[in-house]
Amino acid sequence: MFWKLKYINAVKYIEKGEKEKSYGYFQKMIKEKKCDISAVATYGYQLLKLGDFECAKKVFEMIDKDKINDRNELAVNMNLGLYYWLTGEKDKAIKLTEETLEKYKTTNLYINLGYFLALDNQLEKALTVCLEGREFSPDNKAILDNLGFTYFKMGELEKAEEIYAELFKGSSPSFPECYYNFGLVKKAKGETEEAKELFEDALKQQFSPLISLKEADVLKELELCRE
Repeated sequence: MFWKLKYINAVKYIEKGEKEKSYGYFQKMIKEKKCDISAVATYGYQLLKLGDFECAKKVFEMIDKDKINDRNELAVNMNLGLYYWLTGEKDKAIKLTEETLEKYKTTNLYINLGYFLALDNQLEKALTVCLEGREFSPDNKAILDNLGFTYFKMGELEKAEEIYAELFKGSSPSFPECYYNFGLVKKAKGETEEAKELFEDALKQQFSPLISLKEADVLKELELCRE
């Protein structure tokens, strides 16, 4: 299908940082009658990864909800839910992700929903989702991080520490949230030196526009530990 070739080019150029050329291919793609809306949602996700929320908004608004079907629903809803979260429509993000997870059990949906609920302080629901996610994908580090963070926010510091010990066992994760969140656990237990090391490790990881944690948040906690 011709639209698929245009989509491949759109993604290729966006990964190269040539956004204007990429968007040109995207515009050609959506004019194809048989263009799948899951490709539109996935392209919107690529823009979110770049932190270009303004352009992503234009793309997500092009999604024709009447064309959502069993074949594309998972991809569309997962990316749309993330878009809602990142643009401040948290209730819509949680509702859509919950409804999608009821129908499609996937690791990424468990990650997203556990993350949304924990940050929104819906801790009992977050715990249920995270425990289910752990059963579904026992070794996934993002699910373990969501679970450990949820226990931390519930004041269950020993349980949180057990989860983070499991998360860090065997290999070092490459996303900053788990170091930062484990640092918060250590700080709450009065283990300041360990917390400081974890915050320093968090700053060595790559930060993404797709996460709520910012380098400034980590630096703030690190400075508090150094006082």
